[in-house]
Amino acid sequence: MNECVDRKLDKALFVIGMNLVISFTKAENIAWWRMVIATANKFPGTSNEFYNTYIRCNLRPIKEYLIVQINQDLLKIENTDLAAKQFFDLCLAEFWHPALLGILGKGFSSQIEHNVQRAVDMFLRLHQPRFKG
Repeated sequence: MNECVDRKLDKALFVIGMNLVISFTKAENIAWWRMVIATANKFPGTSNEFYNTYIRCNLRPIKEYLIVQINQDLLKIENTDLAAKQFFDLCLAEFWHPALLGILGKGFSSQIEHNVQRAVDMFLRLHQPRFKG
């Protein structure tokens, strides 16, 4: 695999991951999540609609990006829906529950880059084909 192409793919996934974490940990977005969770038993339709709108809308561009990379033989993925969700989960793994519980703290932003890069590295180890040179 061309090292330049590897870095371009790595950088693109890093930017996607950073945007996910920053967006999903914003106070106003966390407030929406808490409200939906609190009312889920009484209004399951609202929860469904929120999930389908908020999560699926954020997964769609990731999936589309992955498909482009698959078509260029840069990634090997059988299920792009699952891979997009897994990438999403990897990026948010360290931040999501603390954010929902209000214990994320002010210093978490210094950890975002490190954790997102680890998520990208893990994702690429699983889905990037290795070519013999």
